Amino acid sequence: MGGGLSPAGDGLTVARCSGLAALARESAGWQRLCADAMPPCNEPAWTLAHAAAFRGADDVFALAVRDERGELVGWLPLAREPGRAWWALRRARHAADGHFDSEMLEPLCARGREREIVAALLTALARERGLHALVLSCAPVGSAPTRALLDAVAARGWPLRREPRTYLVAPLEPSFEETLAKLRSRVRSKLRQALRSIDERGARARFVERADELAPALDALYELHQARWNAEGRPGSFADARRRAFYARWTADALAAGRLRLALLERDGRALAAQIGIATPASNGAATPGASDAATPASSGGARPSTYTQIQEGYDPRESEWRPATALRAWAVRALCEQGVRQLDFQEGDAPHKRDWGGVEVPCETLVVALPRWRARAEFALRARLGR
Repeated sequence: MGGGLSPAGDGLTVARCSGLAALARESAGWQRLCADAMPPCNEPAWTLAHAAAFRGADDVFALAVRDERGELVGWLPLAREPGRAWWALRRARHAADGHFDSEMLEPLCARGREREIVAALLTALARERGLHALVLSCAPVGSAPTRALLDAVAARGWPLRREPRTYLVAPLEPSFEETLAKLRSRVRSKLRQALRSIDERGARARFVERADELAPALDALYELHQARWNAEGRPGSFADARRRAFYARWTADALAAGRLRLALLERDGRALAAQIGIATPASNGAATPGASDAATPASSGGARPSTYTQIQEGYDPRESEWRPATALRAWAVRALCEQGVRQLDFQEGDAPHKRDWGGVEVPCETLVVALPRWRARAEFALRARLGR
């Protein structure tokens, strides 16, 4: 398990789990707690794959909260940031954070006990030696655990820095035609033309379904994604072998679970565009809600509709005249509607194509919490005075 148990009141105990192996042993309980969290970045498969690629095996730890029966009811996986300048604060981030891959990160809590669980987590975090601050990237500020965190930090008088982020989610209707009907006329015409162009250009689209297809499909994604960046004289994110290792692991897990949605647009055996994402069933075992629920994370109080999270894409810039990326995205959304997906999660960042699909903003902020240390308070106060 890791560190010893510490009583936390309300019948709760907190233990420190150290190292990837210890975190992996808690995967079953960890996954259960993800029912009310935005997928997939809080989940064990994603977090463990990211930490294995970007962290040392012993650089990660988690704070585990258990109830009177010994069941896992609270979970916060963390990693200390690599050493920075001597004067910089020593910070802990979510174990899946740090390389622009993960968003909507928050403490995981059993429903209805968020306040007491968050209080236990903060008390345990304050005891961590050599640590000055906690960073949660693009946290869903409307969710129950994050609201409990903000209230607890305010009650303790801990300094807090909040950095707003843009995060877009689009509702999908039961059919593709109903989805298109909700969009602007200009967008509908563009998407229908893009779909027709697949046949007109002699191309075909498909999802990767077999394990032996995965590695070459990922290679195609990397190559297509890199092509645009390289054309601009920049290396691109997949030039980093660690990111490729991360993708190889999480996609294998997602494919085995039936959740991977890796789409390819091909012609004569050559990939023209690729789009990768992950599908997550509706939360709480509930029937899929309507589009009005689309921008509501499950942990904000309502059920989360079945969701497709779009993670990355790429296309051959030599084919840009007929918009192969737009064509593949339209094909994939049509297929997802048929599969019962009712929410399109574009993740952090704004872009015209996200707005075209009816993307609406979900409140999220990067939170930087100063732990009760004089050095952290001084640094936060100085930043406040300098307006930074």
